[in-house]
Amino acid sequence: MELPHLKQVAAVAFLAFVVFRILHKWWFRIKYDWHLIPGPQGYPLIGNLPQLVGWEKPQMHLAVTRLAKEYGKIFKAELPGIGRNLWVTDPEYLQNHITGHGNHGLPKAPLYKALRKLFTPTDNDGIFSTQEMNVRWKVVRKGVSKAFSVEALRAVFPHVLKKADELSDIIKATPVKEPIDVQPLLSRLALDIVGLAGFRIDFKALQDKDCRLFEALMFCSTDMFISTANPFRGMVKWLFPTGKLAQDCKKMYSQLHSEYEWILGELRGRGEPSADDLSLWACLMRLKDPESGAPLDDEAIRPEVATFVTGATDTTAHQIMWVLFIIAALQEVQQKIEAEMKDSGLFQRLRDGSVNRVTYADIAGLNYLLMVVKEGMRMFPVVPLGSVRMTTKDGERVYGYRVPKGTLVNAAFHPLYNAPWLWEEPERFIPERWSNQAPMEASDVEARPEKKSASRRFWAFSDGPRDCVGQRLALMELYTVLAVLLAKFEIRLADRMCGWEGVASRQYNAMALSIDGGMWLNFQPRIDNA
Repeated sequence: MELPHLKQVAAVAFLAFVVFRILHKWWFRIKYDWHLIPGPQGYPLIGNLPQLVGWEKPQMHLAVTRLAKEYGKIFKAELPGIGRNLWVTDPEYLQNHITGHGNHGLPKAPLYKALRKLFTPTDNDGIFSTQEMNVRWKVVRKGVSKAFSVEALRAVFPHVLKKADELSDIIKATPVKEPIDVQPLLSRLALDIVGLAGFRIDFKALQDKDCRLFEALMFCSTDMFISTANPFRGMVKWLFPTGKLAQDCKKMYSQLHSEYEWILGELRGRGEPSADDLSLWACLMRLKDPESGAPLDDEAIRPEVATFVTGATDTTAHQIMWVLFIIAALQEVQQKIEAEMKDSGLFQRLRDGSVNRVTYADIAGLNYLLMVVKEGMRMFPVVPLGSVRMTTKDGERVYGYRVPKGTLVNAAFHPLYNAPWLWEEPERFIPERWSNQAPMEASDVEARPEKKSASRRFWAFSDGPRDCVGQRLALMELYTVLAVLLAKFEIRLADRMCGWEGVASRQYNAMALSIDGGMWLNFQPRIDNA
């Protein structure tokens, strides 16, 4: 073909493309209300990536919060490889239309499917990664909820107390003037607690620095989060299968899956659990296939075991870490908790050796500590980006706007907890804002929290029927570990952390809200006898 003809063909093709784009944009504006939704201006190809993703460290939750304050209760953004996103910071609307019960909720986004590799080498879903609340999900959810009943949690409380004392002994063995990075230490603690509380297995991660399960879990959790946020990482592993990254991932995922296989073998080897055994492992072993009525096989149970191990480790550990940071940074808060513990008589009992001398009711009665924890969870939520749902109908309305099928709807916790239309002075740490809440009692530890008809603005464990089933155990762990540490040590923020602002600037998104460079604290053993 001659050059002039080629130019004509190219010109016609370009013109056709331009006409197509104009018509498509016109059609899109007629069919949907996307152009009416407030939000930052995007860029060709990369969308809103520059406004949401920082180049130094992943702090997307802070960017989303800034945009929510600028644009209001709903704003839009587009991300390459992820698509159209909406962020809604109206808790009443979210509860009634996005995370709610029955037909008033949306399914989880497909990105949760990517997490399956963290739980199992197969494509089987667990209670967390399942998008829809199908029959299998309902069977598992109902079955395991018994493991978090009042009776069941009373039985596991001594395990939590024992591990908190073990952590104290490790801290005492460290020279007083030497700061301790509690970020990995608390992750080891949380892994040990879920092992004992859920499966009656002591993983001994606190004592064994080479714990294979801990090593693999930390590596794979980090890789999974980075790979989900950055699709180029997966491409590098695919293009260079013999490279260090691909080989390290292959080794560590294999190690993680073999550890889960070992746990499952231990559980199966115990035989059928007794009818009165309410432990998590017993509840899992009793689950039946909703179609055949037969016990769930290993392929179905494995992702459930892994889900609880993973979910109860990173999130709980980091929430303890962030509340501990607040207490260490604000000495007046620490002194008030100490005074409350002394007034209740709990202070000395915990110092003298807590096992068999303390009940959870004692710790649950520390109202000021509970307010501090709640305010700490508000300021530093460990899952700051919250839950992501997806529209399933074309033209479905979200907050009154017609949007395309497959639009992601984000119920992000950090912007919810910092919205000026929901909170007075949200940037300030004010535990007293929770003083009008009814004090928690040990009897409040139910199999599931009560259904709440009124809208809520505080979603520490998500909302609706897909909220965290293990939240009561997590709270027990939070309160207990903090109480034990505060009874035995005066805790201060290490100088290297550069105060509150220095710590806040180094927070970043991972599987749980983490801190770059570690959380370094000084622990001074208490010497008074009060």
